[in-house]
Amino acid sequence: MHVVPCVVCSLLTVKQYLYIIPLIGLVIFTGGCSPEEPLVNSFDDTWRLLVSGPGEVYTVDMPSGLNKTTVWKPTDASGTYPVQRLQEYRDNLYLLRSNAEIVVLQRSNLQASDTIALPGMASGIAFANATTAYVAIPSEQSVAIVDLTINSVVSSIPLNAVPSDIVALGNQICVLVPELQEARIIDSRTNAVEATIPLPAPSPQWVRADALGGVFCIVMKGAGKDAGSTETPTAPMLSALDVTNRSIVASVALTSRESEGPKQLPHGIVVNASGFCYVPVQNGLLQAASRSPKRAAAVQFEAYYGIWYDAARARMYCSSSDGRTITAFDEFAEKVVTTVSLPDSTNALLGIAP
Repeated sequence: MHVVPCVVCSLLTVKQYLYIIPLIGLVIFTGGCSPEEPLVNSFDDTWRLLVSGPGEVYTVDMPSGLNKTTVWKPTDASGTYPVQRLQEYRDNLYLLRSNAEIVVLQRSNLQASDTIALPGMASGIAFANATTAYVAIPSEQSVAIVDLTINSVVSSIPLNAVPSDIVALGNQICVLVPELQEARIIDSRTNAVEATIPLPAPSPQWVRADALGGVFCIVMKGAGKDAGSTETPTAPMLSALDVTNRSIVASVALTSRESEGPKQLPHGIVVNASGFCYVPVQNGLLQAASRSPKRAAAVQFEAYYGIWYDAARARMYCSSSDGRTITAFDEFAEKVVTTVSLPDSTNALLGIAP
């Protein structure tokens, strides 16, 4: 029996095979694709804001700014804003109310699971560990200690002065005392004030923690900023307080122009994951290094009156004077992601819903 050789194969050399085989594969690959087929993007960039509106707390879908969904309503008369502040910790969201109560929402479904009765209205809450929370109570001039296993106040730490804000970094808790122009450091292992640190400017109002940098970032409004004050205005300041040494390592005036310093009025602070602080003022948004602030630079030039940070999406949110217009920025506040108007004309943004 004779084998009839392939005419084409007999004419090809080994070298020619090396050129033709890839070409055939390319023809098959491109022939199976149609230029009309659209590319599929599976990334769905949607999220929700959590807002305290007239008589309720609700979510708003973003970036559309639509689909208002109520998640909690008070059962008592509580005024225009039933919730003043939100703090997320582990599996729960803690809603601080003006009626000396904290409402606990489950992070998974935003359903209320418990309430925590307080001796007075809270100005802030901090979590040093999974079982203990520390709540600043201005009317009591103290910090209430809450056992999170039973959601009850079990003790208190006297301050003998009115606290404005509180935050934890590990087992160290920083409490601001505006009238005495100082920060107090509480150690959760002793539940006592372990250090008192004088601050370089009057009226400390906000404090946030930079966990990676090991510092508390403190914003002081400066003198002459409160209603009816007769003091000569001074510039607000930002200070970094080292948690290990319990000392101020650096401070900077919160103004991009020295001449405008006394006029600047800060409205909060956030610290992002890259080690930068952002402080909204009446004519812009200021940026400074959190661990060793030496200069405050203006990165936006609109007036903002509230600020929030979304670490999961590396975004920042600022509210305008009406409390209704919300602008979302990238993590460094350089690019506007979206701007929306909230459904209600009177509301207060609490933060980002899980």
